[in-house]
Amino acid sequence: MAKATITHNHGFLEDCYDASAYGEHRTNMTDPQTSLAVLYDDYFVLEGVCDSADDEEVHYSKDITPFNTSAFPKFFVRWKTSQAGNGLGARVYLGFAEGGGQWILGETQPQFNTSWTVTSGTLTAAKTVDSIAFYADDWPNSQATGTSQTYYDFVLICQENFEFPNISEAVRTSGGNLYADIAIPGRVGEIVQYMGAELEQIQIIGDMSLGTWSETDLLEILHKASSEPWQWFSCSKPQRNYKVTFRSFPENIQGKPKYIVNLKEYRRSDAVHETYSERFGIT
Repeated sequence: MAKATITHNHGFLEDCYDASAYGEHRTNMTDPQTSLAVLYDDYFVLEGVCDSADDEEVHYSKDITPFNTSAFPKFFVRWKTSQAGNGLGARVYLGFAEGGGQWILGETQPQFNTSWTVTSGTLTAAKTVDSIAFYADDWPNSQATGTSQTYYDFVLICQENFEFPNISEAVRTSGGNLYADIAIPGRVGEIVQYMGAELEQIQIIGDMSLGTWSETDLLEILHKASSEPWQWFSCSKPQRNYKVTFRSFPENIQGKPKYIVNLKEYRRSDAVHETYSERFGIT
């Protein structure tokens, strides 16, 4: 039986397409060795030049609208690095109004992966988060010389990561490439022109008669679409890990406690910039 989850009730979302409010802080690096840019209107990219035997790092931080970690305890970070393990690594830090804070990525040391990776976990309870910082860090001096980058797609803090109840029948996917078949006078056979690709659609069929979920849980996620541009969706069969939008009210089947929901893949940028496994979250 497939297992599928979806995030619910966002407390904070940094979607990494606007870097204008971030301030720069450097250790053993000098301008213009460091930069923060937005790539494809979709990702933060932090770049730094290492030229010292000392630990070198740059981070970009900003204050955010405070939220309480007891109300929104779950976090998700999607990130990657240009180097596999010798260069500037990824770290993300949340500052607490009470003092101190929490590393939600790279707590003990910078992290490395050249493919998009999602790190998730639980925040320290009963804290007020009021700032966020993204790092490019070579601690403990993993790179003496060279230029490298860290990339961030999003940081999402939410109330819960709900599991769709009792997927009794199927998780169905649909979508594909778009082609135009163009007839040319006097030509034997058409010209086939690639027109792009559709975003994938997902249909989930399950049973509400067991577990703690109800139709109102699904309706609340659907209703909040105006303030939550997307949800993070994960499924075991077929394997999928990506952003989705909730596209339909849950449909009850012939008065029975079964339900149908329809989701659709969400993107800001062209999927050509990722591999197929990165796009669909296949590991």
